[in-house]
Amino acid sequence: SNFGSREPPCPADSLGGRCLACAQMAPPSGGADMASLLAVDAPVAELPATPAAARARHLTGGVPSFAGLAAELEAVQAAVRKMQEASSSARRLVYTASAKLHRADVAGARAALDSALALVSPQLASGELWSDREVRLRVSEAGGFSHFVQAYIGCRAFLSFV
Repeated sequence: SNFGSREPPCPADSLGGRCLACAQMAPPSGGADMASLLAVDAPVAELPATPAAARARHLTGGVPSFAGLAAELEAVQAAVRKMQEASSSARRLVYTASAKLHRADVAGARAALDSALALVSPQLASGELWSDREVRLRVSEAGGFSHFVQAYIGCRAFLSFV
């Protein structure tokens, strides 16, 4: 270190490496020299032991079976896919109807809206899940049905002014 001298400080002091200008090795942080660091005797690290199943069983209460829920999950996912297919096609038809209304094609807009309504049946898309109100809401939300309804209401309102 060049403390107290008029020379610029050695970069090795701050970088912790070898300085090319003065060819000195910087001391490790804390002022300890390399020999004292190499003299440290540390134990060899060991892999942690895996927990025994008998000891872990009381923590988890056993492994629950999700077999019954897997069939329900598959049914919900299939209903969501059907709802997405129906609502996305119907939403595109509603956007087509809206574009036709902007061009003053009222007959074409009515035909597009009628075909959109013929495509979408959330009750048919969700099947037997329709009877459960909460699942019906989740399937309709995940299937994007609300976006179709919003576009349809907006297009019907626009059609009522034309």
